[in-house]
Amino acid sequence: MFKISLFGDVDVNEVPEDPFWVDNGTYLCTLSSIELKQPRDETKNPGLAFTWVINEEDSEFQGQNLQDWKITYPNLTEDEVTPDIKKDLARLKQRLVQIGVTEEDMNNWDADVAQNYIGIEAYVTVKNSENADDPSKKYRNVTFVRLPE
Repeated sequence: MFKISLFGDVDVNEVPEDPFWVDNGTYLCTLSSIELKQPRDETKNPGLAFTWVINEEDSEFQGQNLQDWKITYPNLTEDEVTPDIKKDLARLKQRLVQIGVTEEDMNNWDADVAQNYIGIEAYVTVKNSENADDPSKKYRNVTFVRLPE
């Protein structure tokens, strides 16, 4: 019987199982979209979905998308703030500050305001982790964003 290598001369051990894999590290990226989205599970809060595109020509990850999700609470009242909600709000504010969003824009957010930030370049740090209950599930986390100086 005739046998062939499905991967040609490429060592199969060097091919990731996840086609969207990006190694841990910091990458120069362009913010391609920020959208307020409702999760599929409508009992969960909406969030801001940030999409970053790696913009490093000499990187094997050139053109790869990185997704970042921050929970929002558009109808939240002061009485409803819990310690966990306060952490979520701090994470959201931290990411917005990291990309240069003003407090005025944070308080008056809409699609037009979001457009002001599309196209910015920033250094985006990625850290991969495993699901504690199912190690076969991997998460790609954007842990930090820094504007170029």
